[in-house]
Amino acid sequence: MPDKNIKRILLNMAYFFMAVVLAKLIGMLSSFLLARILQPANFGIWTTLLLIPTYSGIAHFGTLEAHLKQYPYHVGKEELDKAGEIENGTFGSIFIASTLILLAAFSFDQFVDAGRLVIPVQLIRLMALATVIGLFTLFFQNRCAAHQNFKLVGQIETFRAVSNCFFLVFCTLMWGILGTVFGLIVSDLMICLFARFLSYRYCGRLRAVFSPQLLWNLVRIGLPITIFWWIFILQTTVDRIVSITFLGKTATGYYGLSVALVSTIMLLPQVVSRVLYPKINMEVGANSSNDELFRLVIMPTRALSLILPLALGLLLIVSPVIYTQLLPKYLPGLACAQILIFFSFFRLTLANGANFLIATNRQKLLLSFVIISLVSGCTASILTIKAGFNINGIAVSTGLAGALLALLMWKTVFRDMGYNTRQQWKEILLLYAPFLTLLPLLVILLIFPINAGNNIKIIFSNMITFIILFCLLIYWVPPFNRWARELLLLVNKDVFRNSLKKI
Repeated sequence: MPDKNIKRILLNMAYFFMAVVLAKLIGMLSSFLLARILQPANFGIWTTLLLIPTYSGIAHFGTLEAHLKQYPYHVGKEELDKAGEIENGTFGSIFIASTLILLAAFSFDQFVDAGRLVIPVQLIRLMALATVIGLFTLFFQNRCAAHQNFKLVGQIETFRAVSNCFFLVFCTLMWGILGTVFGLIVSDLMICLFARFLSYRYCGRLRAVFSPQLLWNLVRIGLPITIFWWIFILQTTVDRIVSITFLGKTATGYYGLSVALVSTIMLLPQVVSRVLYPKINMEVGANSSNDELFRLVIMPTRALSLILPLALGLLLIVSPVIYTQLLPKYLPGLACAQILIFFSFFRLTLANGANFLIATNRQKLLLSFVIISLVSGCTASILTIKAGFNINGIAVSTGLAGALLALLMWKTVFRDMGYNTRQQWKEILLLYAPFLTLLPLLVILLIFPINAGNNIKIIFSNMITFIILFCLLIYWVPPFNRWARELLLLVNKDVFRNSLKKI
């Protein structure tokens, strides 16, 4: 891959990473404030309501995924008219999807006994309205990503975080859980207008096209990808469904805060995945070699496997302070949070491998892996609840299901890149070795009882010790030291200098 392309990728990552870091910091603040204001029971309801926009993505039947996949693909083949046609057709599909979501929201109580629902119907319908607005925002944001203008994507993410923090917290203080949902509607409307402005200004105007043939082609290409991501999202969120069904809203509030804590580490994998996905599709469209795809798929994941254990270890060590000092009413969920943090490594290294399999039209096989993981995780969660392990059992089941999915997916990625069976297992072991070496270090650092979590000096000394030991491990142990050198050579001083100038 030419150095110019590498520099562009790194610049995109720099823009997006800085924006996502800021957005995550603001998002953490708003999450903790909402948890504190709403208290565990209402926070459990809010956590469950957030599943509505999460699951409603299936309503566009894959057109957004087709846009994100096919637009850069046709640009790579220099078929610009075809790329523009795809964009207009996708825009039209969003109007259809929005209509379907609203119809479902205002008619579902005809088929379901509303009296048996844990969540009031009015909150569900208001959340559906926010979902529709968010769907248009997602299209405009995806459009910027498909054009590989991640500076705009980063600006939208930052604006989203600031807007959500202000409107959600303010409205929650005024009107409780109803105000939280109302604040989300107002915030989503502001974000949508901002995203539309950036999209039209920098990516050009567009029009909604409702051609049946064009829509069918988009659905045919994107629906298998969307089904995969939808089931993948179901696989990663079924824990909250199981929790609120079997354990109630208070326990789900504890669990929801644990999930929010884990999400603070997701920013780096999110940046890598979203920046590289259109680039991988473009390289596949240009019939690039396996060596070039290796640099886009495997090398970034190796970098993540070196960085994530350090971040997860630090979060694991500092989590008692968060619970004992900031959110003491959520203290029963501390062990659950630590389990989720520990196992989240596997999920956080999934995205780039999934990008590769989708770009090479292997999404059906990937879907089968997700279904296996979903069934095993859901079954294990229910069994552990029956055995009396409550949300801790759900956390362990979810973590092991994620590890199973990661194992199946990466074995397929390495096989498709030409590795034999022995090499596949070797590469997988090396990919996860930094995480495995984390185990004895964490046992040593977490030997103090949980009550020591409110001792800031102990926590701080544990963090410093952990950083030193982990860095020494990466510096001395092959092949991790070689991976680190490759990463440093790739991110050369000139790239940093250029990125700082443009930022």
